Amino acid sequence: MTTDHAPVWAKVLEDEPWVPFEDPHLPGGEHAAQVKVLAPHVFYAYFPPGYSAPEHSHPFGTTYHVVAGALRFGAEGWVRAGSVRGVRAGHVYGPEEADPEHGCEFLLVAEGPIAIDWADESGAAGS
Repeated sequence: MTTDHAPVWAKVLEDEPWVPFEDPHLPGGEHAAQVKVLAPHVFYAYFPPGYSAPEHSHPFGTTYHVVAGALRFGAEGWVRAGSVRGVRAGHVYGPEEADPEHGCEFLLVAEGPIAIDWADESGAAGS
């Protein structure tokens, strides 16, 4: 079912394909993050064990629901399966690191288009 203008939509996670999330700031190839795009502002992600993303922010508020494994958000510490974490737009955080043994699966919901502002491009992320 398309989600572009549907008043209601539903997806079965098992039926959605994993797609590598490629970005020059992130590990690629077999170490790339994998995502399932569920709707314009919603995706399900898998970070393999030891995966790390540098400091960054998002232009819209985001909510993480950690489903499996754990994810460390720099000095904020670990967020484990069963937890929800919200981040306001423009807040710089990271590095974002997946559990070194199990990786992490999480649902990410954004208040607008999911985009990343990398801190290392201008010295500070966001605008």
